[in-house]
Amino acid sequence: MKILALDFGGSSVKYGVIDENATLLTSGKRPAPLNSANEFLDTAEKLCHEFKGAIEGIGISLPGNIDPDSGVLLGSGVYDEILHGCSITEMVHDRCGLPAAVENDGKCGALSEAWKGSLADVDDGIVMILGSGIAGGLIKDHRVHSGKGFNAGEFSYTVCRPGDYSMMSCATMAVGASASPISSAK
Repeated sequence: MKILALDFGGSSVKYGVIDENATLLTSGKRPAPLNSANEFLDTAEKLCHEFKGAIEGIGISLPGNIDPDSGVLLGSGVYDEILHGCSITEMVHDRCGLPAAVENDGKCGALSEAWKGSLADVDDGIVMILGSGIAGGLIKDHRVHSGKGFNAGEFSYTVCRPGDYSMMSCATMAVGASASPISSAK
């Protein structure tokens, strides 16, 4: 079985076709479709058609709070403005005609590490991913742990003072602000 993996990030969409052994057969990158839901779906559809006949399903990762059972983006993340409340799996399935699954990008990273990576031989672990933002995933009993609100292991929003949620800090913005002078110095 071959799957088209789509990683929608803040600056690009990274994609690849993988087989059941996690062998990466091909990969590439395109600009992130941040302007509209239609642009997002057009990107998924074009990539799906590029590999038509060679793939049997689509796996999607993106930042934000996602209910993986319904495929709905519940909030936060760079795609929230264009996809909030939408069932991404249903929309991609309708456009591409293939089964689709979606999960938070940090949880996808944790899942891949638990499946074939550095967490493959352990029961519990945590993964932090630094990209355009900060993502994270928690492995508990060798499975991705989403938590009650699908936020377990997420580093994007951090409580600075326990019990005082008015002081919730967006870690992504803090890191981005700190990195700006560094990238400007190049």
